Amino acid sequence: MDGFAEKFLCVGDVCLRGRMLHLFRWIMKIFLHLCSLGNFFASPLERQSFLNVQTQNKRKSLFTIRKFSSRTIITIMHAVGTLAHAKINLGLEVLYKRPDGYHEINTVFLRVSLADTVLVSSNGTTNAIHLDCTPDLGIADEENLAYKAVKKAQEMAAGRGKDVLPSLAMSLRKQIPYGGGLGGGSSNAGAVLRSLPSLWGREVLTQEEYVNVAASIGSDVPFFLENMDCALGSGRGEILKPLALKLPYYVVVVAPPIRITTAWAYSALKRASKTEEQRTPTDYAALLPEAIASPNKLRQHFTNDFEDVIFAEYPTIGGIKQYLYEAGALFALMSGSGSSVFGLFKTDTEANAVVNAISTRFEGSTAHVCKPF
Repeated sequence: MDGFAEKFLCVGDVCLRGRMLHLFRWIMKIFLHLCSLGNFFASPLERQSFLNVQTQNKRKSLFTIRKFSSRTIITIMHAVGTLAHAKINLGLEVLYKRPDGYHEINTVFLRVSLADTVLVSSNGTTNAIHLDCTPDLGIADEENLAYKAVKKAQEMAAGRGKDVLPSLAMSLRKQIPYGGGLGGGSSNAGAVLRSLPSLWGREVLTQEEYVNVAASIGSDVPFFLENMDCALGSGRGEILKPLALKLPYYVVVVAPPIRITTAWAYSALKRASKTEEQRTPTDYAALLPEAIASPNKLRQHFTNDFEDVIFAEYPTIGGIKQYLYEAGALFALMSGSGSSVFGLFKTDTEANAVVNAISTRFEGSTAHVCKPF
């Protein structure tokens, strides 16, 4: 608990010293450990991110627990830390291109345990935004969706007359592959937006306004803002209907060293004339219960419209999907617009065997065993 190596610790209006402080440290250590077992924190690195936060004002409350959309987040000394989970798409249909230029889609978002660590701290009232992302994604800070989310929230708050807000420093520790169709950037943005009520105050923006900010920077950001486990996504992905889905399988996510932008993927669909005619969406919500029990129905009804054009351009991605089936996957599909592919396995032994084999079968690819929420 090196991050709490202070002479005293204030919790609310109560100051702890001596033995009481020592006891509190151990309680916190046990609490954080238990959280890690429950998918709240995923690794010692992520737990340490919370413990390393320092304070500049010892007399202020250093530890509070707050709620946002039924999920608990921890606030330590003007900082909020949380996990930003990846998603996979159990089926993705691109129905048609709308008059506004966006595409109408039909999909099922499912949150999985693969996650980035996001820590947001505030200090001063300069409206400054600082971003530290590890590893470096090779893009400007201003292009990072987490940065865009804060900027857009600042602009919306200014429109309400709240133009002087605490500056924010964001630390992103990436585990979700970038450009892999797993929603890593959108998840980071959603996690940052969830932290703002604790750092700025709940009166700055309403939850509806946060949802509007989320939808303005990415179609799947509202899913991550609400921190849902599973949802049916319609519209351009921002219209959400929660689904009570418990997937009794292990999820293996394979990410090849290929980055695919959503814009390129949609342009490839257009070139293949796959967005010209309107289609009736598959009733995923009605099909899911039976399909989960019988994976053959998953293969039959839950497809990804991007696969044909992406596999034609990048045969390796199609090869990964084929390998997952050869390795015993009950169901396999590309996630989002690619490049990641996931497979569902009945046992952790099968799942881990695939992960161990991926790097030699597909050079430069990484694989993770995930649990669905």
